[in-house]
Amino acid sequence: VGGFAAAAALAGGLYLALRPAATPQEAREERLKQVESEAEPARKALEPAPQPEPYDVEATLRAVRELDLAVKRSGSVRQFLETVSRGDYRRVAPKLLESRKRIVDVLVKYYGALDKQRQEEELWGSFGRLSDELARVLQATDIKAATPFGTVSLNPSDPARQKVLAEERAKREANRAATFAEVQRFEEELLYALDAAVPVFRELEDEWMRLCAQRDRVYLQVAARDHADAAQSARTALELAPGDVEATLLLALALIERDREKPAGERANEVEALLADVLQREPDNAPALVLRGMWRWIRGEASEGRSDLELAASRYPLQAERLRDELDPYSKREYLRRTRQGGRVTALYRTMMLGANHFSPDLQLARAQLDAGDAAGAFERVKDHFARRRVQGQWDLVLYDLEFCEDLLGDRYREYVPEKSYLDLEVEEQLIGSAVNVTVHNRSDRALRNAALVLAVRFTDMVEGEYATFTVGKTQPEIVPLARTKFGSVEVAYTGLGEPKGFADAVKPLRAVLICDDGVFFIDTIEHKGELARAAEPAPQEPGSLAERVLGIARALAPENLSIGRVKNLVSSDSLEIELPRELVLLGPLFRLDVGSKSFDEARGDGVEHRIEGGKLRLRFDSVGKALDGYPGEVRLVAESALGDFAIVLGRNEAGNYVFRRVELP
Repeated sequence: VGGFAAAAALAGGLYLALRPAATPQEAREERLKQVESEAEPARKALEPAPQPEPYDVEATLRAVRELDLAVKRSGSVRQFLETVSRGDYRRVAPKLLESRKRIVDVLVKYYGALDKQRQEEELWGSFGRLSDELARVLQATDIKAATPFGTVSLNPSDPARQKVLAEERAKREANRAATFAEVQRFEEELLYALDAAVPVFRELEDEWMRLCAQRDRVYLQVAARDHADAAQSARTALELAPGDVEATLLLALALIERDREKPAGERANEVEALLADVLQREPDNAPALVLRGMWRWIRGEASEGRSDLELAASRYPLQAERLRDELDPYSKREYLRRTRQGGRVTALYRTMMLGANHFSPDLQLARAQLDAGDAAGAFERVKDHFARRRVQGQWDLVLYDLEFCEDLLGDRYREYVPEKSYLDLEVEEQLIGSAVNVTVHNRSDRALRNAALVLAVRFTDMVEGEYATFTVGKTQPEIVPLARTKFGSVEVAYTGLGEPKGFADAVKPLRAVLICDDGVFFIDTIEHKGELARAAEPAPQEPGSLAERVLGIARALAPENLSIGRVKNLVSSDSLEIELPRELVLLGPLFRLDVGSKSFDEARGDGVEHRIEGGKLRLRFDSVGKALDGYPGEVRLVAESALGDFAIVLGRNEAGNYVFRRVELP
């Protein structure tokens, strides 16, 4: 009885596993209905609008990447269809949507075939497992059981049972072969649909590349501050792609900067309309909010302008995600990094997306406050801005922001912490590896508190102006006056160019950015400061400019402004000490003493000590006594600066001491 019960239970299991819920045709129709229902949202999402507005080629290329990534990331066809159904394909080219919809249509059939194949394999496996289990349990029992194949003996040795099972196996093998043939047909159809989509994609990609070339021209013209030509180039880009957001923003920026100094009646009236169009489509577009805030402030609408800029600051974290989601079309343009101009384009694009440089809400507010005469408030805002950058660790953006401060805030920013030119970067390579020790030599009597240091390194194969950034050691509580502050060591290693780079691959000079409570600024080695001073063209001395004011101080120097003394040395040759007015610190000068054919040069480290102390610039030229004694004529104290050079001519009086004679300016 127990054996019969077991046999009956297993026979019942076999029947339930193999019993069809419906006829094959009914099951197929039900399955197709289910698949069509699942695919309907995706098909609807890809349906072109009945009366489409002009498509956005940028949005189209983004949609292509989104769909391609959906295929890569989806674990099943069902998951892929769900992803497609959630996509936003407004302003995507209708021909692209149609080609992708054809692919989805074929994929839906493929989906059905794959599911059918899986069911056939599971059904066949179930039948085989149960049949083998029955054979083991009922070795000698001959029991008749009702199955979908009729009344079959459960005795393995019964010829009738063997025949029925063999026929069923043959039938199922035929069904499986038919299923695979159907899958193969769908694969071929899918390949045809993919082939048909290629020309559509190539056409759109060519269109996008033409747009990119024109927009790149705009970026470079904006970088060169050629705003009139930039505006014209941006209009050409919009002719290629009406409504393109990036080109619209660039046009608005060019018009704002071009017309900034014009009377209200002569400014372009289209800026407001351009930005309104972008914000209607994308209310949280942070760059558009920045530009509208700038425009309103220029027009005298300070409250509305401030509101827009502060709102933009709150929207930039979301805006920045576009650079991280792998959908950004610029990720396909790695070739731009191979030239300085290309690097400039991608840098400006990143500043737009991340809220740096021109597109920093804080720095634009600071600029507006400076223009309104509120220098103290402006510099407080600059400090707050860089404090946030430090907390966020966005060191590469600090470089872009500093560029804005130095270029567009101009002389007023150079006057901000004038002692910064007396901070010297000192980098010492360690004996083993790519680590370096970094020190800041403060030659001024001003302490700088809560100081963090970021090393900016250009490696071989990087274009000029491109840097990798490295945070050095830990934040120091204070950079001590008239002393060296050791920040510690940092590993200078980089892999962003496809191969490992170390300190041996660093292109000189190295630079650093100092971020402290008092301000943010570049600091350089003393050697590089000398190179900059000698390579710079003299700054134009426009009325009221920093160069005009400081060189005016130099021009007015008189004997009572200087102190000159010779210091006797018992062991070595005598030294010469000179004191100058502290106001000359704004030049950021390096000094050289020319004694006939001999020069004692601070930039070369020729025994020159130069510091700010006791309200004066104090210079000490060591071991110059022998040269002075051998040259009876006038000597020249030359001050070199990126703002301009001047020379103080010294001569001997009747007592043999050096005194002030005159100032020489180019």
